[in-house]
Parts: sequence; C-alpha cells; structure tokens
Amino acid sequence: IRGVVLDSANGLPLGSAVVSVTDAASLIHSASTLSDGTYTISDIPPGGFNGTINKGGYSSAVIYGTAVSGQATVADAALTPVPPIISNIQVNNITSSKADILWTTDQPTDGRVDYGFTVIYDNTAYSALQTTAHSMFLSNLTPGRTYHFRITSTNSYEFSSSSVDNTFNTVGPITLSISYPLDNSAFSQPYISVEGAVTNSLGNETGV
Repeated sequence: IRGVVLDSANGLPLGSAVVSVTDAASLIHSASTLSDGTYTISDIPPGGFNGTINKGGYSSAVIYGTAVSGQATVADAALTPVPPIISNIQVNNITSSKADILWTTDQPTDGRVDYGFTVIYDNTAYSALQTTAHSMFLSNLTPGRTYHFRITSTNSYEFSSSSVDNTFNTVGPITLSISYPLDNSAFSQPYISVEGAVTNSLGNETGV
C-alpha cells in the first residue's frame, strides 16, 4: 500500500503523519509519511484492508481498499486542520482606565487581544500561556471612550482563530446634578442638606 497525505487547507504534503492499517488477517501495519507526504507499507497480504491516518492538530482520515498480490494499492488522503474555537467572550470590571477580557477555547491556546479606538487595533496584549480559560487585563485606557477589540488564539500546532470585532465603553467623567437647594437660594442657618444625583458617562445613576 502506498499513497500521499496532504493538508486539505493548502494542498501541501504532510510529513510525520502516522498511517495505521489492519489487513485481511487482522494484523496491524504502521508507517509514517516522509517530508513529501508519501508513505509505503509493504508485506500486506491479499484481501481487504482498512486503516486511519493521524497527525497532531488535524482530524483523522480513513483509508480502505483491497490489496492484490504483486500490485501496489494506492490510498491517498487529505487531513483537515483543526483550529481552536473561541467562545464565551466577556468584558468585566470596566472602569475609566481598565477592563478584563475573558474568553474560552475548546483546546489549549495562547491568547492575544488587539484593541483600540477603531478596527485598526493599535494596541496589543498577549499571553503565551497555553490554556482553555483566558483572561486578559487591559490598562491605561482612556476614560469615556468606545474600544474595539479582537481576540486571536493559536494552538501548539500554529493553527489560529480570531473573533469578530467586539466593543466596550470605558467609564467617563462623573456628573453631579444638584436638585436641592435650587439655584440662587438664600439660607440663614449654618448648615444645610444638599440633595442630587451622580451619573456616569453612560447615563447610569451611581449615587444620590
């Protein structure tokens, strides 16, 4: 049995993929692909065979066929890369200058957050830690601004995935609105009670 194993995403040959074949006598034969993606398994008895081709970072491929005495049976395959899946994106603990970006991946990856006032993303935060639960702390942000951000996660096989553009708003200046006493009021007592409301830049009341 001979064949060639390719990367389905770019058509390039895949070396070091493991080919495992079970022959008609239920014996298992194995071989690894060379740098040009080719492999050869000799001494296969006549009859049906089936097997799998595996390589880290790729989905498995199934091969099968019938071996004929004195002939080479060709069993080619293409393996599909398995990039990480990014989910559960959250933005927590937003203040006027800080924010926490959280997300999860279905496999261990590093983490990168590109962020800025526009989708040009002129700032980057990065962690090389390979994990499935990610947290990125952004600091030195500008108060009262809308920030765009995009997450990129790369696994140990160098396959990456990126999120769509997301946004969050930093807290802006605090506004104090006094409802009592009224403007130009005159008082003779030494102490008075002042009433009003405090709101942030998002229009949310934060105190009375």
